[in-house]
Amino acid sequence: MIETEAEETLPSLIKVAPIGVGAILIEYTELLEDKSTVFYYLTAQDLNFATLKVVTDLDNLVLYLTRSEEPTIRDVSINDLAVRFRRRYLSVKENALRIGFINSLDFPFKLPDTFFPGDFIGAILVEENSDETISFF
Repeated sequence: MIETEAEETLPSLIKVAPIGVGAILIEYTELLEDKSTVFYYLTAQDLNFATLKVVTDLDNLVLYLTRSEEPTIRDVSINDLAVRFRRRYLSVKENALRIGFINSLDFPFKLPDTFFPGDFIGAILVEENSDETISFF
């Protein structure tokens, strides 16, 4: 028998959203003491955002999970951009879940307790500038 201080099981892969040559992965773990408690995490594999030639400011590059498999900028409402800056997570009724600025994310990134993987099937990168113009990749 091996004694461990682990509180969760090893991560299990649920979904993959390819971005360029890399991917965004959604994984889950279970609480060792209570298998009915599940945690969801977002992680990145082989992503190099500096190679995206259309990005003008890597510091303003934000990752969203979307309800669409092939997301467009319509999934990230321009009218609600200021609200999205103030709120970290969106309600279930929104088309996209704002994860955060790529340069400041630590992976694996724990998703909110209200996250359900069946709600989000795509990923989109949005360059949010201070003048409230946005572009996506």
